[in-house]
Amino acid sequence: MLNKAKKVVVVTEKILLDKVVTLAMAAGATGYTAVYANGQGHRGVRSDALSGHGEIFSNVKIEFITARPEVAQKIIDGVVSTYFGNYSGISYVEDVEVARTSQF
Repeated sequence: MLNKAKKVVVVTEKILLDKVVTLAMAAGATGYTAVYANGQGHRGVRSDALSGHGEIFSNVKIEFITARPEVAQKIIDGVVSTYFGNYSGISYVEDVEVARTSQF
Protein backbone atom coordinates (compact mmCIF):
# COMPACT_ATOMS: atom_id res chain seq x y z
CA MET A 1 0.00 0.00 0.00
CA LEU A 2 1.29 3.42 -0.93
CA ASN A 3 0.83 6.52 1.22
CA LYS A 4 1.04 10.20 0.40
CA ALA A 5 4.16 12.12 1.37
CA LYS A 6 6.13 15.20 0.34
CA LYS A 7 9.55 15.22 -1.30
CA VAL A 8 11.56 18.37 -0.70
CA VAL A 9 14.29 18.96 -3.27
CA VAL A 10 17.09 21.48 -2.78
CA VAL A 11 19.65 22.06 -5.54
CA THR A 12 22.44 24.29 -4.33
CA GLU A 13 26.17 24.71 -3.92
CA LYS A 14 28.05 21.73 -2.47
CA ILE A 15 29.51 23.90 0.27
CA LEU A 16 26.00 24.10 1.79
CA LEU A 17 25.33 20.35 1.92
CA ASP A 18 26.02 19.83 5.63
CA LYS A 19 24.30 23.09 6.58
CA VAL A 20 21.13 22.29 4.62
CA VAL A 21 21.02 18.76 6.04
CA THR A 22 21.45 20.08 9.59
CA LEU A 23 18.67 22.62 9.05
CA ALA A 24 16.34 19.98 7.59
CA MET A 25 16.99 17.48 10.38
CA ALA A 26 16.26 20.19 12.96
CA ALA A 27 12.99 20.87 11.09
CA GLY A 28 11.96 17.23 11.44
CA ALA A 29 13.46 15.39 8.47
CA THR A 30 14.55 11.84 9.24
CA GLY A 31 17.04 11.32 6.42
CA TYR A 32 18.17 12.51 3.01
CA THR A 33 19.68 11.56 -0.33
CA ALA A 34 22.30 13.76 -1.99
CA VAL A 35 23.85 13.51 -5.45
CA TYR A 36 26.18 15.77 -7.39
CA ALA A 37 24.40 17.96 -9.93
CA ASN A 38 25.09 20.43 -12.69
CA GLY A 39 22.85 22.33 -15.05
CA GLN A 40 21.90 25.63 -16.55
CA GLY A 41 19.50 28.29 -15.36
CA HIS A 42 18.98 32.02 -15.62
CA ARG A 43 22.54 32.55 -14.34
CA GLY A 44 24.03 30.33 -17.06
CA VAL A 45 25.81 26.98 -16.83
CA ARG A 46 26.78 25.85 -13.34
CA SER A 47 29.45 23.14 -13.27
CA ASP A 48 32.68 22.61 -11.36
CA ALA A 49 34.35 21.44 -14.57
CA LEU A 50 33.76 24.86 -16.12
CA SER A 51 34.83 26.89 -13.10
CA GLY A 52 38.42 25.68 -13.01
CA HIS A 53 38.20 25.40 -9.23
CA GLY A 54 37.41 21.71 -8.85
CA GLU A 55 34.76 20.44 -6.48
CA ILE A 56 34.60 23.65 -4.45
CA PHE A 57 31.95 25.01 -6.82
CA SER A 58 30.07 21.77 -7.41
CA ASN A 59 26.32 21.64 -6.99
CA VAL A 60 24.35 19.05 -5.08
CA LYS A 61 20.76 17.89 -5.27
CA ILE A 62 19.47 17.03 -1.81
CA GLU A 63 16.16 15.21 -1.35
CA PHE A 64 14.14 14.80 1.83
CA ILE A 65 10.90 12.80 2.07
CA THR A 66 8.45 13.46 4.87
CA ALA A 67 4.94 12.29 5.62
CA ARG A 68 4.31 15.63 7.35
CA PRO A 69 3.57 18.63 5.07
CA GLU A 70 4.49 21.08 7.83
CA VAL A 71 8.01 19.63 7.94
CA ALA A 72 8.36 20.10 4.17
CA GLN A 73 7.27 23.73 4.48
CA LYS A 74 9.65 24.34 7.38
CA ILE A 75 12.59 22.96 5.38
CA ILE A 76 11.79 25.08 2.31
CA ASP A 77 11.25 28.24 4.36
CA GLY A 78 14.46 27.70 6.32
CA VAL A 79 16.67 26.99 3.30
CA VAL A 80 15.34 29.93 1.29
CA SER A 81 15.53 32.48 4.11
CA THR A 82 18.87 31.30 5.49
CA TYR A 83 20.92 30.57 2.37
CA PHE A 84 19.43 31.69 -0.93
CA GLY A 85 20.16 35.36 -0.35
CA ASN A 86 23.90 34.66 -0.61
CA TYR A 87 24.16 31.35 -2.48
CA SER A 88 22.66 30.04 -5.68
CA GLY A 89 19.99 27.41 -5.47
CA ILE A 90 16.46 26.29 -6.11
CA SER A 91 14.03 24.37 -3.97
CA TYR A 92 10.67 22.75 -4.59
CA VAL A 93 8.23 20.25 -3.14
CA GLU A 94 6.70 17.29 -4.97
CA ASP A 95 3.78 15.09 -3.98
CA VAL A 96 4.97 11.48 -3.84
CA GLU A 97 3.60 8.14 -2.74
CA VAL A 98 5.75 5.91 -0.58
CA ALA A 99 5.65 2.46 0.92
CA ARG A 100 6.49 2.17 4.61
CA THR A 101 5.42 5.64 5.70
CA SER A 102 6.89 4.90 9.12
CA GLN A 103 10.34 5.39 7.55
CA PHE A 104 9.57 9.04 6.86
